[in-house]
Amino acid sequence: MLHDLCRCGICGAKMRSDYGTRRADGSRSRHYACYWHKVGPKTREIKGHQKCPLPLIPAELLEWQVFYVQLMKHLGLEPEHYEPLLDTQHKWDGKIEGLEKSRSNVQASLRRK
Repeated sequence: MLHDLCRCGICGAKMRSDYGTRRADGSRSRHYACYWHKVGPKTREIKGHQKCPLPLIPAELLEWQVFYVQLMKHLGLEPEHYEPLLDTQHKWDGKIEGLEKSRSNVQASLRRK
């Protein structure tokens, strides 16, 4: 739905929609990921980019927020009335910190080898 329309808040790359692994009931989850998060290591090396730390974002969450903002704009509400309701940054802070620690551990491990 929003494939290539959204940009990563960390590195500015396009966000891509993707499907998760198939569940036991046959359904699949959908999510959005930064291009530099999902692309393979060889491409990142060729292009001189590192893996973006932005975690996968559930499609329903992102699509609902975009819909909600458009609805609020259509109703004539000013951003200061609805933006606090959309602030989910704090939800990702812990995940980003955890990913940064993991990356640091992996880098330290690679240096020891």
